Amino acid sequence: MTKNKIYKMRLQIICLFFCINSLNAQTSNGLIYHLSFDGNFKNLVDGKDYSNPNMANITFSNDRFENPKSCLLITGPNYGDEKKGISIPFNNQTVLANKEMTITMWFKKTGPYGHTLISLSPMTVTDANSYDEFSFSIGEKDVTVSIPGKKKPSSGPLLELERVGGGSYDFDRDFSCDDGKWHFITYYINDTTNYTTIDNLLISDKFGFSKFENSAMEALRNKEKLKIGCHSKSGSYLDEVSIYNRALSYKERDSLFFARPKSNELPPYKTYDTSPQTYYKNFCSVLIKGTIAKSNKELLLKYIADKRFLAQYFDDNDFRNILSQYDVTIFSNTTIYNDLKRVKTQMTNEANALALKQKGLAEIENKRVGYIKKATVGDLLIYTQDWQRTDSYLFGYFKKNTPYTMIIKCYIERIEGEKYQIRIADVSSSSNENYATPEIKGIKIHRGDIIWVKPFQDKNWFWGEDE
Repeated sequence: MTKNKIYKMRLQIICLFFCINSLNAQTSNGLIYHLSFDGNFKNLVDGKDYSNPNMANITFSNDRFENPKSCLLITGPNYGDEKKGISIPFNNQTVLANKEMTITMWFKKTGPYGHTLISLSPMTVTDANSYDEFSFSIGEKDVTVSIPGKKKPSSGPLLELERVGGGSYDFDRDFSCDDGKWHFITYYINDTTNYTTIDNLLISDKFGFSKFENSAMEALRNKEKLKIGCHSKSGSYLDEVSIYNRALSYKERDSLFFARPKSNELPPYKTYDTSPQTYYKNFCSVLIKGTIAKSNKELLLKYIADKRFLAQYFDDNDFRNILSQYDVTIFSNTTIYNDLKRVKTQMTNEANALALKQKGLAEIENKRVGYIKKATVGDLLIYTQDWQRTDSYLFGYFKKNTPYTMIIKCYIERIEGEKYQIRIADVSSSSNENYATPEIKGIKIHRGDIIWVKPFQDKNWFWGEDE
């Protein structure tokens, strides 16, 4: 054997060693499936490609970072024909070895309807003791997980499914998945409980199906196919689908959420984008606004205490809404405390300025009323009325409004309490070239008219001797 052949053989052995170690590292980390959809249908853990010639209504599109051909897009429904979707052999023994499973993925949906993101099914569903399909779907305001158990005889000849667990997880907030934005979702299940998160925030269990009547893992034991794109509607976007045979920690979910993975890269990722993403900022903002609107102090404090609720996710209107209901001191241990103090100072200054302005206006009004009260028959009163002239240009495509003021001078003829009989002496405009007929209480005013008015109630009246 030549030295060159020996060298090549050694190189092959080394490469094989590293490949095996890499795969074992991923398997030992609990990652069994990872489909990045970066221009292919590979499970990156074992390197197998699961595209098929019958695939239909499935293509690639831009991912959440606008990378081309880096996510899956369902362009049409494939109901009733799973051969048109992606069907991957489901290694249930490996996935369920620890009697727990975590599913993670990114999704975006367009349109007001539910989307089945992924499903697990047996090879066949024929006899009375077989299991039905596990499905994971996203609606407008909820996530639905279906985990039927064994079929059992009912009172009649028909057979019914026994629900093992799952159910619907309700957002229960002013939030909708029909927003056309990317969202990160996780689902965890073991024998006794299950839960789901969206954008790394826990979703409430709407129907109380977190506890199982029977073994949840046994209900998944005979699932032999992982199906993607078989029951989704047009407008379903999917990316970075992963299945683990263990639970993920808080930090691990955060790392997946903030990751900016390279093409065909396996988690855990080394590249992170810690800047606030639009989808995360939007979710946090919606949560806060909904909680403030419902005056739920406890939930608000719970959210804000979360280290991920950064001040940059809020705008000043959010801070103002918070301060309109709660004292700033209860947020002293949160990341938004300094911003709340800043906005509180702004609100205090604005309130003081408004109070001064109102005080000044009150003084002006008192002075106006006081002067009119001193008026006697024969004194001059002045009435002002703002109006605007609209000029059109280029056949009416462009318009310009110019403000003017009409000035009405009149003399007091008679006084009865707060009613004054006046005679119009002169009507003029702030512009010598632009003139309008003024109105007082809907009555058009001309020189020489005699009318009754209540000058105390109308702030447009002034004592003319003080002009």
